[in-house]
Amino acid sequence: MKLPCTGIIILAAVTLTFTECKKSAAPAAAKTNAIDYKSLASQIATSLYRSVNGSSVVKGNNLKNNSVRGKAVFDVSSLCGYTVDTTYTVDSTTAYITSYTSKNSYVLTNTCASGAVNGYTVADSIINTTNYISGEKTIARFGGHDTVTATDNTFKFYTLNGKAYSNTFESGGPAMANISQSINVISNGIKIDVSSGTPNFTAGTATFTGLQLSGTFSAAFSGKINYIGNYEAQIIFDMPNAQITNYTINIITGAIVSIP
Repeated sequence: MKLPCTGIIILAAVTLTFTECKKSAAPAAAKTNAIDYKSLASQIATSLYRSVNGSSVVKGNNLKNNSVRGKAVFDVSSLCGYTVDTTYTVDSTTAYITSYTSKNSYVLTNTCASGAVNGYTVADSIINTTNYISGEKTIARFGGHDTVTATDNTFKFYTLNGKAYSNTFESGGPAMANISQSINVISNGIKIDVSSGTPNFTAGTATFTGLQLSGTFSAAFSGKINYIGNYEAQIIFDMPNAQITNYTINIITGAIVSIP
């Protein structure tokens, strides 16, 4: 069974579920030896929503609202443990890219309580490798595991817990230093409302840790995401010795404002 790739923005950041199949039109610009925390905050917030939790919930919710082998999901205890398991590879090229390969693995399994489906787990991994005509090369690995539990029998309200990771590496070619970034995210009791058709993270938190390397430059970062409803999240960095601004981000549009 093949599932479509969802176009999303991966921060170099987490991801779970269908990570972006994006292939850049041109090689990346040269990087500087500094972290842009405003950009990083926006990436973390929107990527966690789009690539991990939002996509997981939508796909799982769609599965719950379909009949499986002619049986209604909520009525049949045999659907406990029902699994969608798929692996596929995408290969392509463009004018700027000599080769692009995306290896994807996705497993969704129903969970049950008292003999009835009450949610699902989602586990996935993605490895994207891109070779540019300029000589640059990028390797990005994303993956994780989410547990989504419905809090009502309409499957419109959920609680989500999970872990996700991303590791990205860019070989810059002769004019650029090698760059790598790793991020780990743990979601804690995120409450999700999909009654409108667009998942809204109404409460809950996620914590993140990460490391960025560029040549001899090295910087670690960490913090918390507070979901405050209305499609907004607060990114709070917790490095007390750094002069870093915290932000409120719209997790749909990526619009960002500083927290005074």
